[in-house]
Amino acid sequence: MSARTHDGGEQVDLAESRRAGAERRLDVPSLVAGLGLIVFGAVLLADALGAIDLSFAALAPLACLLVGDVLLAMGLTRRD
Repeated sequence: MSARTHDGGEQVDLAESRRAGAERRLDVPSLVAGLGLIVFGAVLLADALGAIDLSFAALAPLACLLVGDVLLAMGLTRRD
């Protein structure tokens, strides 16, 4: 089967739709922001569970690091 029907009744070639999906580019700033938020959340969870003891003096530089990483990724990403 190389074609399927959508709600509108039109035929869509599966190979063509796969090629269109393969042409999408990776959004690096979003990836960096997502991974940074996961790491930041893990640090906050470790602090809440008592595994580490952090104060605001330690969290503020971590937040600035996260923002800086996202800005750096945005600046290094080419928009063609």
